[in-house]
Amino acid sequence: MRIPGNVDVAMKGNLLYADSGPDLLTFDLSNVQEARLLHRVREAVPELPMPETGDVPTEYQPQNRPADAVVVGWQKL
Repeated sequence: MRIPGNVDVAMKGNLLYADSGPDLLTFDLSNVQEARLLHRVREAVPELPMPETGDVPTEYQPQNRPADAVVVGWQKL
């Protein structure tokens, strides 16, 4: 199973909790071969803030990113 934008997961019993970009997903894994998405909480995980120091290129500023883009981390180059 692939979860786009996933960084963290947690399990409790047969339930898998995972982030998918800003969304929080809950899967039923009682049958691992047929994992089922039970619930999606949209915008549950806030986007990582921009670094306070350093220049962020214009194309990565929030107003210039595609509407469906999600920042999952920043890396200093």
